[in-house]
Amino acid sequence: MNNAIQLKAADAFASAHGYSASVVRLRNTSDVSIDYSVSGGDAVKLAAGASAVVDVAALTSEIAVRRTDLSTTPVNVMLEFGLDPDEAYVFAIENAPGSTTSVAAADITDAGTAGIAVLQSETQAQVLEAVGADPSGTAATAVSTHNTATDSHADIRTALAGKQDAGANRGLYSGIMSETVPTQSSTGLTTWVNQGTASATDTSIGLQVVNPTTSSNDNIRGLVRTVPDTPYTLTALLELASVAGNYPCALLGWADDASTKTHLVALCGDGRSGLVTAGSYASFAFSDDQFTREGRRAWLQLADDGTTITVKWSWSGVYWHTLYSKDKASSHLGSEGYNRLFFGASSGNITGVATLLSWSIS
Repeated sequence: MNNAIQLKAADAFASAHGYSASVVRLRNTSDVSIDYSVSGGDAVKLAAGASAVVDVAALTSEIAVRRTDLSTTPVNVMLEFGLDPDEAYVFAIENAPGSTTSVAAADITDAGTAGIAVLQSETQAQVLEAVGADPSGTAATAVSTHNTATDSHADIRTALAGKQDAGANRGLYSGIMSETVPTQSSTGLTTWVNQGTASATDTSIGLQVVNPTTSSNDNIRGLVRTVPDTPYTLTALLELASVAGNYPCALLGWADDASTKTHLVALCGDGRSGLVTAGSYASFAFSDDQFTREGRRAWLQLADDGTTITVKWSWSGVYWHTLYSKDKASSHLGSEGYNRLFFGASSGNITGVATLLSWSIS
């Protein structure tokens, strides 16, 4: 503070002269406690040797002091006003929205680093109590108590609702994987088409279809289920678990229940990836809708809004690329053919093994 007035505190409130000020610091330099009041408000006790930084409207005369014990023997207290830069910084922090309106400070360095204040224990207790912690506890305990309270950080809790636990412990893509490991039961993929010698297993990482058929044709075998009501989006992580070569493929897409036609995304052992169209379960052909694959897996989205089907792919599961988007009437299965979801594998000269690592429908 740049200016100071000495006040006498006795049995009755005494005020200072009316110097201009917006904030003052009251130093109880006596060895007894005093009371102070702002503009005739409630009395606030200030212990012997303590200080209080107090906001005032315009004048130092708004502050009045007296002895707490109402003794007629006067004692000296100091009223300081006129903030230096360090003190202005500290006061702005202490009186920011959400903080206490009056903060006691044991000492503020007059020549030290700006904004350094050593708070008294009662001030620390006020802060701890404000966040719902035990005033006698430590700052670390206060933070822990506040962060774990069910009513803390409501905006963040709302934003994370339903997402925070999703696939939390499921490896490379933890956090975006489906919370439930795909199984025949959880996906609804319980009905075979063209099963032959193929088999399905619920593994610890996901649903797996093995197609050991080897012939000159890419034999399509897999599981189907009825599509959800439109509009819907299926998000899945598909993996080709076969060895490289000609031409095992992991397959995901649609199958028409009135024919043997399928419209699928294929991840194949010869490196090709893209949409395939098949008129039968014996063989298929790649369309022009292909993408370059790195590794054995890809995130896929299959969507149907009732009129248009859309297929997207992604390496991250976050950033998506549109592979195909067209009205159903002019697509391979026709307006009524996109009625079943399909997951399976094909094999040519090598056994096809496909794994469904993640599956969610929204």
